[in-house]
Amino acid sequence: MTDSTRGYRRRLAELKRSALLAAAACGGGLSLSVPAQAQDILLADGNVVDVRTGISEVASVLVRNGVIQEVTGSPTVPPGVPVVDASGKWVIPGLIELHSHTVDPTALQRALALGVTSALTLYTGLEFLPPGLEDPSHVAGNPSPRIHMVGGRFRVVDSNAARRGSPGRLLAPASPAEAVKYLDMYRAEGVTRVKIWLDDGTVQKETVEPTFEDSVLIALVDGAKARNMDVYYHALTGELYRRALATEPSWLIHPMVTEELAATDIAILKAAGLGWTTVMSIVLWRGDPVAFATMALADPRLIAAMSRSQLERYRLMSASTENPHAAGSPRIAERVYEYLANIGRSTVRLQEEGVTIAVGSDIGAGYGTHLEIELLRDAGLEASAILRAATLGGAEALGIADRFGSIEPGKVADIVVLSSDPLLEITNLRDVDLVLKGGHRWQPAELLAETMR
Repeated sequence: MTDSTRGYRRRLAELKRSALLAAAACGGGLSLSVPAQAQDILLADGNVVDVRTGISEVASVLVRNGVIQEVTGSPTVPPGVPVVDASGKWVIPGLIELHSHTVDPTALQRALALGVTSALTLYTGLEFLPPGLEDPSHVAGNPSPRIHMVGGRFRVVDSNAARRGSPGRLLAPASPAEAVKYLDMYRAEGVTRVKIWLDDGTVQKETVEPTFEDSVLIALVDGAKARNMDVYYHALTGELYRRALATEPSWLIHPMVTEELAATDIAILKAAGLGWTTVMSIVLWRGDPVAFATMALADPRLIAAMSRSQLERYRLMSASTENPHAAGSPRIAERVYEYLANIGRSTVRLQEEGVTIAVGSDIGAGYGTHLEIELLRDAGLEASAILRAATLGGAEALGIADRFGSIEPGKVADIVVLSSDPLLEITNLRDVDLVLKGGHRWQPAELLAETMR
């Protein structure tokens, strides 16, 4: 058994154990992490931010059975409902990370401590991760963001070709018929979301890799839709991005990096009801890891939410004189700031055009989400637009905006209480005072302390 396989199985066991503890707690069992009142609460007199408009007004938020019942300036407190004084604080929807590979339970707990209550998670291990682990994460008493798992992956170039054919590994269908066969295999395993890697390698290096034929792409997307599966694309060049968009996927979880979006691209996005995931962090991390590590280490609020190994890695990286990714990704190292400028300018244009923007880091839910937000600020996006992207935008991308992403009656009470104003400075999103997940109260200090044991 390889070290990577042992690590996978250990993480799987931890996830299962975490899920069982949370389920037991919600059923009346004992857990030190679960407060007595988990579903009903009144957040009194906080500055409630309307992410649709960016307006912040003093109001109280009444939560009953994990759902927002009322947002009002003159609340009536039902008997037995605990009241939390939110005066002088800011009340926002939970943050949504739209491109993460985080599955480690302690990392997910740290993400929740930073206000991330939902995450689109792409599992990239060699082994198959049972999608049944997604459901426990949606339990209010589970100390994890709500995981929306992407469990199936397709790519022409498969570095594990000898192991091809097992669920959860990269699959490379050579024909439409084979694409359908693999989709059936994934669906039988309970997978409801798949990722298509449509990349010719030229964003990172000079060597051109093969990509899927159009007939295979169409078979994958149409076949997935017929099986009630969502399809997400990795497509970075202009040509491949447009090919992906033409097949009408559920969402594109990587932005085009080689050029800015043209007016026709924006029009197609709007007509298709699709949007744009930012994913600047991974570009900086691969192109200029010293700058990335320096930014990550500049804020003690982020340092507090890192594991010891992460912290040590970034300290070593920030002190390095070489780019460890340069050999594998020479073009990113050469063009990193050109790529970032393209993403930033496209994002600003899309925001001006009213296209949905979602925040994804491809680094890690939690601290990666907040670094992505900082990069968007530096790209020129206004605080209100970033806040919307990091909350309602992610909900719209996941197709769950009817239940999540804003503080409105009838929506699930995934809420973050901040001690400073995010509309004044967007990095104030790191000043998390309290997290509600389905009305269940989580103290950031408690979550972080437990991950350091």
